[in-house]
Amino acid sequence: MIEAPHLSMVDLHDELALIHRRKHRTYTTALYATGEQGELTLKLDAGGIPFKVRPVRCELDFRRALADASETENLALLVDYPADRLPADLQGRIAAGKVYPVDRSRRVARLFNASAVSAEVLSCRPLCDALLADPKPFSYSIAGSTVDLHTSWRALLFRATGFPHDGELSEARLAQHCATHAPPPGFAARLGAMTAAGKELLGYLERSVGPLAVLAWRAWEEGKARTVAALAFVLDGGGERVRHDAGLRGSLAQALKGLDPALADAPRRNPALIERWAALAGDLYLRLSDEVARAVLAEANEVVADREVAEALAGSRFLRVAFESTSQRLARVLRAAAAGPIDAEHLDEARAALDRLGHHVLHKTQEGGELVVRARMAVRLLAYLLSRPDLDRSAALLGSYGHVFALAEHYVAHGSYVDFARARARGPVDSELEKSIDAMLVRADVLRERDDEAFARAYVAWLNSGSPKSPTVIPISEGLDAFAAAFVKDQPHRRLLVALLDGMSWANAVELLQDCELKEYAPLRWCLDRGGGRVVPMLAALPSLTGVSRAALFAGKRVKAGEPLDTGKDPERFATHAGLRRAGIEDAVLYLKDSVETSSGDLHPKAIALVRSPDRVVGLVINALDDQLGGARQVRVPADLGHIKPLGRLLVEAREANRAVLLIADHGHVRTDRMASVGRAGDGKRYRYLGDDDKSEDGEVVATREVAWAPRGKTKVAMLYRDRDAYGSTAATGEHGGASLAEIVTPAILVGSDQLRRRVEVTEGRDDAELEVAPYPRPEWWDLAAPAPARPQPASRPKTPPPPPPPKKHQPLLPIFESASPAPPPPPPPRAEPADESPWLTRLCASRAFDGRTAAERKRLREVIAPRVALLADAGGALPADVFAHRAGVLPHAVGGVVSELQEWINFDAYLIVEHDPRSKRVTLNVPLLDEYLKEAG
Repeated sequence: MIEAPHLSMVDLHDELALIHRRKHRTYTTALYATGEQGELTLKLDAGGIPFKVRPVRCELDFRRALADASETENLALLVDYPADRLPADLQGRIAAGKVYPVDRSRRVARLFNASAVSAEVLSCRPLCDALLADPKPFSYSIAGSTVDLHTSWRALLFRATGFPHDGELSEARLAQHCATHAPPPGFAARLGAMTAAGKELLGYLERSVGPLAVLAWRAWEEGKARTVAALAFVLDGGGERVRHDAGLRGSLAQALKGLDPALADAPRRNPALIERWAALAGDLYLRLSDEVARAVLAEANEVVADREVAEALAGSRFLRVAFESTSQRLARVLRAAAAGPIDAEHLDEARAALDRLGHHVLHKTQEGGELVVRARMAVRLLAYLLSRPDLDRSAALLGSYGHVFALAEHYVAHGSYVDFARARARGPVDSELEKSIDAMLVRADVLRERDDEAFARAYVAWLNSGSPKSPTVIPISEGLDAFAAAFVKDQPHRRLLVALLDGMSWANAVELLQDCELKEYAPLRWCLDRGGGRVVPMLAALPSLTGVSRAALFAGKRVKAGEPLDTGKDPERFATHAGLRRAGIEDAVLYLKDSVETSSGDLHPKAIALVRSPDRVVGLVINALDDQLGGARQVRVPADLGHIKPLGRLLVEAREANRAVLLIADHGHVRTDRMASVGRAGDGKRYRYLGDDDKSEDGEVVATREVAWAPRGKTKVAMLYRDRDAYGSTAATGEHGGASLAEIVTPAILVGSDQLRRRVEVTEGRDDAELEVAPYPRPEWWDLAAPAPARPQPASRPKTPPPPPPPKKHQPLLPIFESASPAPPPPPPPRAEPADESPWLTRLCASRAFDGRTAAERKRLREVIAPRVALLADAGGALPADVFAHRAGVLPHAVGGVVSELQEWINFDAYLIVEHDPRSKRVTLNVPLLDEYLKEAG
């Protein structure tokens, strides 16, 4: 017997409307259904027809209801007993003389405002009954006019459990819902595994979604849904070890048995299920809220709390035990490298551990993220120490003052990055990894102190000898000659903004340049080409103070000892700079702080107007970095465009004015994060003035007033060279005035927008190749690349410096000033190639796969395409996008376009051999497929 359906008043109204579309001799109607007693009005063409609704449970109730009704009353009788054959007297009193069955299809369709229901839905009576248990129509519309099985189940899940009716119904999404929501009241009675509807639902989930959906659903009913999610993260970390590691398998067996005894042996009997379960982890993690994810991962950690089991899960992306295990592994490598000889194996092991930490979800938290950043810097220091050349030998090849040249050049190319890493790696020393990071820092610190001492002593000796000219370094008094005047001389289409960032160290500069490249600003080829692919070091005056060094820069000559130090005269010095005047720049305008920044620290309108002016060379002094050195050490302020507020706007204005920008400083600085007092007083934290009878102390170099500035009454200045020393206590973030590399080797580099060359060509009609931009050179060890064998600096440089210039006679730095004729164009930069050419590069250039290309295209293949493909192939087929950009000589934003060009050449038969994934920020090459095509082409 079919159970009578329950009708709401809405259902009953619609059924009566269908029945009375045709006229009957009476409106009193009997329907096979159940419902509540009440009244309703049926709207027909004849008007509103009132009905009294009366449930009847037997023939006696049937007769009583008819007898109690007046002659004018219309009844809707809900008959819930078998009444296929009514007595004749009852038949005569109701419409059509029968009890009307209620059409299930119409009722289900009515819930969805649809016109039909599929046969699959109607054949599943438990589903229909569960839908019709709540006759309220669904508030959302469906696609099409027919209700299908999938729509029906999604609607039921939405109404019964709150599971969203839209989007994909996947195992991960269902597991996430079950892990984050408690089963609603009455769930077991409506859709529990023991109900007819529940059994049908489990069958549907098994067929349409997957076995893990069934597992998650049943676990939800039993209050174990989070365990399903937790085990996904455990299984993800286990990988193949699940089948082969007895300890891990034992821990899993207990957890699986607690979930369902039938799963205890699943790793062995049903590996496909285990693999599918593990594959849920990534998608599931993205769907969990932070709070729920922490709870689920905490439960997962409990499953594998045993230390030996945790070791088996070191590759997990999610488990804290894996993060801690990998951290300990990296700690052991760093500790070994810090204590003894470093070899390539140390770097390989550290790089692998660091890669695991970088892919772990904890690296996105503040706690884990800071630790991973510090660990990466420590591994970079390891790579640097492994690849560091013999600088003493290089210095010996460069003559008497070779340590000045070799160490200054090395500092710009490598030491600046080392200082950036040293500063960023410092922090608490609590965990094993933090202690190992500190040990690596100690080793790097000791090496830097040795370099600083060798440089400081050689620098003072070089100054005492008259600062013999060298193409390797530039005294700060000749900085504007070398970087500004030489750039604009005899080039009327070139315009320049000199932006002096007071106190900017090279560590600041490399951090700033990395950020600039992301914003599409980078060094000009002019600057890199003239240095043979590097930036020529500029050396500050002594002591390394603003009043001393900045005056020397803007005046073009050293401030004499005893002269007052007045930075307010810098605009006058800039306007009368002899080198700029020889280059045709008269009365160049320089603005100081009050005209550069507003009260909010943003770029002042006067500065904007100056940059937009027609003047070919203009200058601004930005005090942001030097001012910040006096700030609290509790705050780390990055040197980037987001934190140096005027600079971002300044670069935009320079781009719009077609100006290159000379980012230059007057001196650098040392950080105070490990600084301690030397136990004696000074005139500053890093320098003290001496009289004739005063003696120098340990850690100091002394320069006389003939080569350094000293006040009246003093004849010498003593400067600290170790960056851990200070005269007295310190509370600031940085100090200057000493003689370390970081204070003396001063940034000076020409940058511009990547649009500069094209904009000048359009507006001035000059295609100036030297206005093209290129990434700032960064050492391979920074990208944790395997180091090339350490070699000394090229021996082609003169072994002894040229003789000092005659007294009081100006010796121009660059030949460009010795003649009024235009300087010859610089030679093109050498193509960056390894000592032994890559076999891939040879194969690509010789392959017949590119036959039929024009001569110009073949040239492009040899010079650009093949080297970039070989770059990926030699790296094993994958590189981070930023590493690929730097090695390919393009800015990061251009990687997509570069890869698109490579695809046009080597994506044979439309196969994706090379591709760029912007989400993971990686460029990949299918090396086996490329190899196959090259072999076929011959």
